[in-house]
Amino acid sequence: MLQSIQHPGFVTIHEIYSDTTFYHVVYEHMPRSLQEAIGNPYLNRQRLAAIVGQLVEALVHLERMGLQHGRLSCSRILLHPSGRVKL
Repeated sequence: MLQSIQHPGFVTIHEIYSDTTFYHVVYEHMPRSLQEAIGNPYLNRQRLAAIVGQLVEALVHLERMGLQHGRLSCSRILLHPSGRVKL
């Protein structure tokens, strides 16, 4: 199901595999989360508005697929140096 989510607001899944005990998911690298960025002077109102806009786009996409995130938090909102926000 995770691999069916194709949207720029979601991390790319490179691989899913399992061993005898666990499932493992290999995602694209995202260097920091919103939680880590809070307090950074770069994170001004304009940047926060852009983050919220991209976040809403991603959540609307999920809703249209009949899905919900379920555990949204600042640590799960990921920030790419390009400015892209991903879940």
